[in-house]
Amino acid sequence: MASYTMRRNNPHRKGKPDDQWSPSTEPFLPPTIDDEWICKKCYAVDTCMLYRKAVENVIDVDSPIADIYELKTSHLTPSQSAFFKKWEALISLEEHDIVRFRKELWTLHAQERGNIHRCTYRFVRESRMRAGNSNLLEGHMNSGDAITVSVEPDLLALARGFILELTPHDIV
Repeated sequence: MASYTMRRNNPHRKGKPDDQWSPSTEPFLPPTIDDEWICKKCYAVDTCMLYRKAVENVIDVDSPIADIYELKTSHLTPSQSAFFKKWEALISLEEHDIVRFRKELWTLHAQERGNIHRCTYRFVRESRMRAGNSNLLEGHMNSGDAITVSVEPDLLALARGFILELTPHDIV
């Protein structure tokens, strides 16, 4: 969502209207194998057929998997398909951002990442709380976010994990 919001709010952006954009014109998934026996037993058949209908806009009436395709997608309305297509595109944009941010771990020092609000620089655990106006809830981190713990200069990506709980003064 962040990528989409930044793109939408950028006054200098060029391109298609919001309802027609997509992160890439290249297909993300390989073509279906069109084997009825294999598709019936596949763990991803529901997702595969949904993607095929909503994103790839396939109209399938005569392939070996046409019956499976009809069974799995006939209930979808055009508005549901359009919603899924846009939602999937937003998720893809976020994935591209994550890759870019992951590269920054190896190309920028913590202070540089801290200056652009991509990390908590010089995080020090204290036994007592200090008075102040800093509030972690007003930052860029949320519960559930993936984190990487590094100790510069020698221990990059020392540990990985997720934020379990976030309070105004603590990260768990």
